[in-house]
Amino acid sequence: MSEKSGNTGNELVSNPIRTPLVDVSIKEDEYILRCELPGVQKEDIDIVIDENELTIRTERNWEESGRVLIKEIPQYDFKRTFLLSDTLDNQSISASLSRGVLTLVLGRKERVKKRMIPISD
Repeated sequence: MSEKSGNTGNELVSNPIRTPLVDVSIKEDEYILRCELPGVQKEDIDIVIDENELTIRTERNWEESGRVLIKEIPQYDFKRTFLLSDTLDNQSISASLSRGVLTLVLGRKERVKKRMIPISD
């Protein structure tokens, strides 16, 4: 798994886009990707796989009530795209969100085991 860099600049967005921080670890049969998404609800997260690209995109919006006196909390969207290795099983991916951290578990394909091929008569 590697990161696909680059914002095309051709997208029209209402909020600036930030690149979220991630940690990626590997176990024997899976990758675990943790992505920091503060202030984002699960309904506002899109996780899309298109061929070998995994994209995480969010919108973080809230309505202001009353007249704003101090505005220090920025409103911005998150987007990050990763190129997936062909050793990953795109069908066995799960996602969960807890305390502003999105966790994706990406299963690895079973390796083809070495075997002897008999020669028929």
